[in-house]
Amino acid sequence: MLRRMRPAALMRASLSWVALLAILPALTRGQATESPRFDGRRLRLVVDSFNKYFIYNGDTLYQGGVLDELRAQGQRLTRIWLDADRSFGPLADTIVSSFRDLRPLENRMHFPNITGQEFFQWTGVTGWMRREHGDSTPLDVPLRRLVYDPANFDVLVRASDLREGFAIDIPAFEVSKNRVINLRGKVTGSATVDGHSCWVFTGDNGGVTVTFWIEKETRGMRRMLLEASPGRGLLIVAGDPTWRELHSDEGGFSAQFPAEPRYSERVDSVSGLRFHRFRVENSVFAFFVGYVDYLPDEIGRRGTRGMLNADRDAFLRAVKGQISNEHDVICGGHPGRGFVVRKEGGEWHSVKLCFANPRMYVASLNSIGGPASDELVLHFLNSFRIVSGRN
Repeated sequence: MLRRMRPAALMRASLSWVALLAILPALTRGQATESPRFDGRRLRLVVDSFNKYFIYNGDTLYQGGVLDELRAQGQRLTRIWLDADRSFGPLADTIVSSFRDLRPLENRMHFPNITGQEFFQWTGVTGWMRREHGDSTPLDVPLRRLVYDPANFDVLVRASDLREGFAIDIPAFEVSKNRVINLRGKVTGSATVDGHSCWVFTGDNGGVTVTFWIEKETRGMRRMLLEASPGRGLLIVAGDPTWRELHSDEGGFSAQFPAEPRYSERVDSVSGLRFHRFRVENSVFAFFVGYVDYLPDEIGRRGTRGMLNADRDAFLRAVKGQISNEHDVICGGHPGRGFVVRKEGGEWHSVKLCFANPRMYVASLNSIGGPASDELVLHFLNSFRIVSGRN
């Protein structure tokens, strides 16, 4: 059996939280429930941002930022959860459901020490799990009824007909323990959070007590709480994106990343040019900023526009995709070029080139499974700045 492979809790903060959260008592049963009527049209298709805190005996410890994106792709609703956890590193979940009724279809998870993929069908759940430095373990569990994904509990609640007295009790498959559990809970009242009128929903997710504060008007999430016991748990609070500002004095630029970027260098064996690269990536997104100083002879031969064209063409050759939406940009007074590249298989690259003679910068946001939201792309690419006064 697959055990402790993944937390059943919504936040998927990390596998290490499972032991902490597994001791939660279930809520009192016997409340009136109703057949679920989920509707993706009730949801906002946006990128929400959160700050995550660990609560322990009255102390609150900041654990990092979360970006939570909902996007519609035809008849499918895709959720991308990016968690820049300070203790465990970048964590990512991609959850695909039917847009019409939120029936689960697929879940792809990528944690520092485990990856996996689940496929939900009417007859069961299949897929695989792989621990770091280990072999893949197949998942094939036959079932006689439709089950939901416990990692999507909050979205299911937000897509419901919320009102006073609303209650829910539905089956779900918890891959961490290879078992069917019940997602249950009810609207327990109303509250005002940061000036927003919210429904308060309290529930149980496979032994994890959860509380959601959901905006009545927009169905946006304002706050989420998981309690291991009174005074112990995780608190997720809506707020500005917890982007980390990177200032590179040597590189002469600044940019914001969702986590601490990894730095690397590469020297071209033919030209001798040294490429400097800063990168944050997971199974869904890659945030990248790089730069290189070109030789005066090449700059003089090509000119500014020729340098931008050459780097654009080099990018296209490297990713082997089709370009669109090409346009000129200005980067702090320096000329630049923006464009989008799409590869077969659903990989997208949103790119910004900036030429501050003799240095060429490239900032790109790469996404798998479809284009990143305009909000996410614009925030990252517009956060890139060439330091004033650079020659």
